[in-house]
Amino acid sequence: MTTLVRWLSLLLLTVPLAVSYGSSCAPPRDIYQPVYLNYHDLRDAVTVTDARPINDANRILTRGDTLYVVERDVGLHVIDNGDPSAPEKLAFIEVPGARNAVAKDDHIYIDSYVDLVVIDVADVAAIEEVGRVEDALPYWRAEYFETAWTDPPDPSQGVVVDQVFVEQQVFTCSGDSFGGSACSRGGGGSASATPDTGGETSVGSLSAFFVVDDVLYLLADEELRVYSLATPTAPTLVWASLVANVPETLFALDNTLLVGGQLGVEIFDISSPTEPHYTGTFQHAWQCDPVVAQGDLAFVTLRSGQGCGGTRDELDIIDISDIANPVLLASYQLDSPNGLAIDGNLLLVTDSLRGLLVFDVSTPEQPFVSAAESGLDSLDVIAADGLAIVMRVDSIVQYAYTELGALTEISVLD
Repeated sequence: MTTLVRWLSLLLLTVPLAVSYGSSCAPPRDIYQPVYLNYHDLRDAVTVTDARPINDANRILTRGDTLYVVERDVGLHVIDNGDPSAPEKLAFIEVPGARNAVAKDDHIYIDSYVDLVVIDVADVAAIEEVGRVEDALPYWRAEYFETAWTDPPDPSQGVVVDQVFVEQQVFTCSGDSFGGSACSRGGGGSASATPDTGGETSVGSLSAFFVVDDVLYLLADEELRVYSLATPTAPTLVWASLVANVPETLFALDNTLLVGGQLGVEIFDISSPTEPHYTGTFQHAWQCDPVVAQGDLAFVTLRSGQGCGGTRDELDIIDISDIANPVLLASYQLDSPNGLAIDGNLLLVTDSLRGLLVFDVSTPEQPFVSAAESGLDSLDVIAADGLAIVMRVDSIVQYAYTELGALTEISVLD
């Protein structure tokens, strides 16, 4: 959703409605009041606690033998994955507003509503916040524009951490001067409606953060921002630019940065890492589309519905050997695809309806499913060296896979 569309949505949800719906009126809608966390408390909230269950996983990343799971808006699970058949939760790091995170050496870079936070994770017994860039990220989140509020969120009061139901707004119909029926708001009085030294690191395909060497790339609404990590505890903004196509995810390969968006994949040359240079776009209909790449190929899943728009659910394989002119090689129909990972000739794709799919892409123009684990409502996956770490909303499921793609479940952690 573009900034303009979001502001128009907010305007429509904050002004009285007087609209004709023909013979019927708009359905009732619930009105909420925002609940705030002030900035002082937000910036004093990072705390290490005992391990807890996974309830609403949002992102996954690894650092050596340690697996991290972002619990949406709550924090970060720290998991010892030295033995993937018996992963062990070590701790939980409370980080209000967390949605994206990435690892670099001994540090985790994670969002906390409007801030970018740096956490030292070198010693699990001494995890601590060691840096913070205040107001590094936009205040407005998509859900602010999708909720009817008594008053719109007020940045001066802090970040919105919850909402309290106030009333249900009911629309009643009456004849109007145009011969149709007008809807008027009823109930609730005068309330107005509104809207590594730690080893190799990797991150799931849904991430809006990505690290290359000493540079952090992140998406801030419709802007691509570049931070220097020359001083790891003090990320420094060195470049920023608007990105088209409603950007959502990042993936870098060699000197190429791929920005997956709802209208296409933007391609940037990052041979000068702190000065990305736009080279081209692979466009598609309005969909959500995480992207990964290997060699001269990019792999994109397109998903419809749930805010993603469009009607297509598919896997696209794109030739990016000429990054200025990406070419579609093949498409494969799916049901409700999410994240994906590439390992050699195997492409692992998570699908909310079909489960975990393993594609043989040795002939990229003719991909085919070589194995599948049905009934697994999976959201994202990290895959390497025969191990697939699959993120579900409330658990992490791990599989061993062969060169032919055969899957064997080895553990479930919830």
